[in-house]
Amino acid sequence: MYYSWDITYLPTAIKGQFYYLYLFLDIFSCRIVGWQVFEAESSQYASELLRDIYLREGLQPGQVILHSDNGSPIPTGHK
Repeated sequence: MYYSWDITYLPTAIKGQFYYLYLFLDIFSCRIVGWQVFEAESSQYASELLRDIYLREGLQPGQVILHSDNGSPIPTGHK
């Protein structure tokens, strides 16, 4: 299986403040396999969401190849 993921900035009513949509997509079926909105960018949030997807989809370690868009890296900590 090949998944792609990205983070999209969602503006709020407050200028300069955003929510962050984390979205994971199965590349071949174009099916959204998981998504979540958070108040910050964090590798921990992405990791937890991917773990939830693995459990829900019944996947085994090594069964998914994960692709990202080579954008700037997200911070490792969260608020």
